[in-house]
Amino acid sequence: MWSNRQMRGFLGMTGHFILNWKLESVMISCKRVRGRHTADKIRQEYEETLAMYEISEKVRNVVTDNAANMKKAFNFSLPGFPDTLIDEKSENESGDESDSESEIDDFNVELPDDNFPTLGHCFAHTLQLVVKDGLKDTSNSLKTVISKAANIVKFVRKSVNASDILENEKRLQSENATLWNSQIIMIRSILAVPEEKLAKTGASVQLSLYERKLLKELCSILKPFEDATIMVQKDKSVSASLVVPIYMGLTHQINELSVTYNNKMVQTLKLSLEKRLGDSMSDDNFLLAAMLDPTIKLRWCNSSDSMEMENKLLLNAKKYISSIHVDSESCDTDDSPPQKKSRTDSPASGILSFMTPKKKRIRHLSGDPAKLEVNQYLMEPCIENNPLGFWESNEHNYPILASMAKRFLAIPASSAPVERLFSIAGKIFRPDRCRLSDNTFHKLIMIKCNSDF
Repeated sequence: MWSNRQMRGFLGMTGHFILNWKLESVMISCKRVRGRHTADKIRQEYEETLAMYEISEKVRNVVTDNAANMKKAFNFSLPGFPDTLIDEKSENESGDESDSESEIDDFNVELPDDNFPTLGHCFAHTLQLVVKDGLKDTSNSLKTVISKAANIVKFVRKSVNASDILENEKRLQSENATLWNSQIIMIRSILAVPEEKLAKTGASVQLSLYERKLLKELCSILKPFEDATIMVQKDKSVSASLVVPIYMGLTHQINELSVTYNNKMVQTLKLSLEKRLGDSMSDDNFLLAAMLDPTIKLRWCNSSDSMEMENKLLLNAKKYISSIHVDSESCDTDDSPPQKKSRTDSPASGILSFMTPKKKRIRHLSGDPAKLEVNQYLMEPCIENNPLGFWESNEHNYPILASMAKRFLAIPASSAPVERLFSIAGKIFRPDRCRLSDNTFHKLIMIKCNSDF
């Protein structure tokens, strides 16, 4: 949900799919919603929009933010069952602008012939809630230092003399009060300026050596979360397959942190990460997406979990056989073309550095088409990039897995595409266009967002 300058509410919907092995995104709707943004009203708008485009039977997953009205709107359970998706204490029917504090809930992957889509919540938004929890437990001294840093930036940006002194340095970045990552960028921009040079600006407050150490440690703690947010919000990029590895990478990095000043914050981040995102480790959508990403496969698994995940992939592959025509001869392991890649996995870096290269797997021959595909696919080493390019080249070799990849790799891990839609909407509703009718606005944004189709 989004509101313009005149406080008119709009419900944004985008569609995501893989076409010719390219990840495509389209704007489906951005219509005015009058009155309170209740779950029933949101669900009605959603169903009417899908019916208008005749795509109701094609939707497999719905991704929303964590607002309670969104959770309730897309609860596809039968009437009379306990509403496990809604935390009644945090229910807010008009919560189009509120940040729900509720944790992510379990949701299971459906069979291909199910009519009900599965519900997921924005991974990036939930990640921000984890960081928000951690920042609540920062020490008062750190909060004071951050405030000092912000005041220095404000002074420099308003002072001609100070700007001249720092002319050859990178521009100091101002903060956005609502975005923690903008504050981190601001802090880094200050730390990048030599202490002596910053003192010459004449700012009434300066950072001591101790305060600089506090800020450097804060940046180190939040760097993995910053990287994770960027990774899952990239446009035109596979993201669902990153959720499980990112969660494990964050857990690994935060456990390995050696901190001096912010121990309480780190402990809170650990607890919140498990509470809010731990369920991603049992979410079949994310697990299957990771395994079907040829740059990841089972690299995130330890040896004890690897066989369980392989069986999960095999079980789901067998379910997909009925939805596509599979000739067992097309899975002949001896006739597949050679792959133009290294015979060993490349080491991962950054937040995914915990993933180690896997040893070459032993080939298990079988007459079962699904098992043949899974064995052969997992036997091959991971590629370095372009997962959809891999499936385009190997669709004939792995028809079952390719069909699965087309579904699970199309799932967005965040609602960032809708946020970009609202950004465009804000530009359309510029001050001299405040009187745009709802119908004219919808036509303009439809043309703007779907110009490639």
